[in-house]
Amino acid sequence: MWKLSLLLITGTLFMSPTLMASDQPPGVPPSQTNPIQHVVLLALDGISNTGLQEAHTPNLDKLSANGVLLSRSRGVMPTKSAPNWASILTGVYPNNHGIHSNQWWWFRFKRRLGYPTIFTAIKAADPEAETAALYEWDHFGKLFHPQDLDHRRWVPKYAATTTEAANLFGGGTPKFTVIHLVSADMAGHEHNWGSPAYIQGIEFVDSQVGTIVKQLKANGTLNKTLLVLASDHGGVGDGHGGSSDTELYTSVIFHGPGIKKGLRLKGMTQNVDITATIHHALKLPPKVPLKGIPLKIIWE
Repeated sequence: MWKLSLLLITGTLFMSPTLMASDQPPGVPPSQTNPIQHVVLLALDGISNTGLQEAHTPNLDKLSANGVLLSRSRGVMPTKSAPNWASILTGVYPNNHGIHSNQWWWFRFKRRLGYPTIFTAIKAADPEAETAALYEWDHFGKLFHPQDLDHRRWVPKYAATTTEAANLFGGGTPKFTVIHLVSADMAGHEHNWGSPAYIQGIEFVDSQVGTIVKQLKANGTLNKTLLVLASDHGGVGDGHGGSSDTELYTSVIFHGPGIKKGLRLKGMTQNVDITATIHHALKLPPKVPLKGIPLKIIWE
């Protein structure tokens, strides 16, 4: 449970909207100057701030205590999974990437096929860099182009996700990995957000997170990895999509080398800031202008 006191920091969250290409000394390979060699984005579907307060989440608590917690990350409208994960993966809003619904492929929205994602930017910068995605919702796999990934797998049986992660990380940690965990969201739809079953769903996700962290430690890359734990939306009753605070605002954890420990921020940020921050962490030139800003305040 992320119950540590929150520090209200305003103004300093919003620094320069530009990514500092000059942070990388000319002619010096990134591996020689950047302590972050890998990014693992744990996409925790449907986890609300209220649910986090009520659930027993020792693994999330530990990462939060040793990292930075943002408690008011604003999603995009509508508060559906596909538009919000698309914004986190692309760093732009639905009117840019064109995904406005969980059924975007049914309608003639202006979705731009192949809109660049973080995966695209990584492959453009270094075609040899490994990328991977494991996801428990099959439509999550439609949010990026297959050719941008070296490893991708839909895992319909949630209990098997950590096994698939072990297989992936057993060969080393890719440059960028996304693991999408959906148990809490499914429990919310079936039993209502805030129900005992929903809280159990969050706690199951927490156990998955703990296993994944152990896998990264076992393969020797945890101390070189930026862990980003983010959600797409909360929920009300048995659904989501509206503009209530419960649906629109979620929490984000950053944990890794060079990240401040125990910092709590409740000033509003945006989920597209996650994208800009990952680009900044990997010193990665964006493929398109990003709508968010890198949250440089999280670094020591």
